[in-house]
Amino acid sequence: MRGNLLINEIKGPDAGHAFEHYVFLEFLAYKELTKASFDTKYWRRQSGLEVDFVLARGNIAIEAKIANPIQKRDIKGLVEFAKENTSQKK
Repeated sequence: MRGNLLINEIKGPDAGHAFEHYVFLEFLAYKELTKASFDTKYWRRQSGLEVDFVLARGNIAIEAKIANPIQKRDIKGLVEFAKENTSQKK
């Protein structure tokens, strides 16, 4: 078993969860180092659509994906979030 893998060598659902966790830890580190004050939330609907990270009171939405290439279906949550969030701010 190899101990060190490159990020592009990790595969499967566990890889996606691990990458999301890594991104979350980077947000925590950034907040600590810069003393920034923002909430890190997620968005999810009963339909299963989701956005991994929502920052700045909904002004920034981030979907962390390890897949290559990214498919249109991978951003459905971002698209729906943008529609819903835009209509709420009008």
